Formats: sequence, C-alpha cells, structure tokens
Amino acid sequence: MQVIRPIRLFSVYCMMVLTPIMSERGYGTTEDENRPVETTVCAMVTHPPRFDSKVVAFEGRIRSDGVHMVGADDLQCPGKLVRLLLPRPVSNADGIDALRRAIYSGHPGTIDKDIFARVIGVMRVRAEGKPPLSIEVTKVENIKVVKKSL
Repeated sequence: MQVIRPIRLFSVYCMMVLTPIMSERGYGTTEDENRPVETTVCAMVTHPPRFDSKVVAFEGRIRSDGVHMVGADDLQCPGKLVRLLLPRPVSNADGIDALRRAIYSGHPGTIDKDIFARVIGVMRVRAEGKPPLSIEVTKVENIKVVKKSL
C-alpha cells in the first residue's frame, strides 16, 4: 500500500500540471482545432482581430494587377480587399501554381478575366502595416476562370 500512494500522487501531478503545458504547446490537439475557420472576405475586413493569426478558408474573387498585387474581394462588400501572399508552391496539390497560371494566362492580371477560388491560409493583421490585412496562402482550391468580353 505504501508504494501505491506515491504513484497515485504522481499521476495527479501529471494530470494537473503537465496536461495544460502539453496542450498549450500543441500536444494532443484534435483535428477540429486545426480546421480552418470558414468565413468571408466581408467578415475578415469588418472584424479583423477575430481572425488574426488563425487559419481561415473563404470563397472569393481573385484580383491582380499582373505585376505586384494579388488580393481577394467579395461581391457582397465592394471595394474591400484582403491581400494574398503567395509563397513559392510547395507541391502541385496546394493549387498555388495553378492560381498563378490563371492570373498570368492571357493578359497578366485580371483585367480580361474574373478568377474565383476557395483560399485557405493564415490571416495576419498589422496595425500600421501595408497591407493591413493579408492572408499567407497555404492552399487554393476550386479555381474557376471566367473570361470577360472587352
């Protein structure tokens, strides 16, 4: 009986002290915690702190000048834009290279086409930065290109 008591105390110690530390560092996180927050461009622009440093997923219209800027907007809140930061593609499966091909096909940029896609990435809010709102894109899905009649 004398041996069981220290083991029991050690077990209680582990549950009370080590479990919160491990959870804070990401050990034991569930798949639900890693799922992106489903949102819209309008919601991100209206309530940026709610999404700061979170993985987000949204449907949007991709806008680009074909040289410097790539962003996403939403037809429900005209004039509002979230900047998309496109890294070098990690694999063909991430869809980033396919988005670049869509942007640079025909006339570079989106002057001659509308591009719609589902974007997944980490939102960053910078109080005094330019751009103030940006998405570090990790994946692009369901890319649809619609040619404009000029």
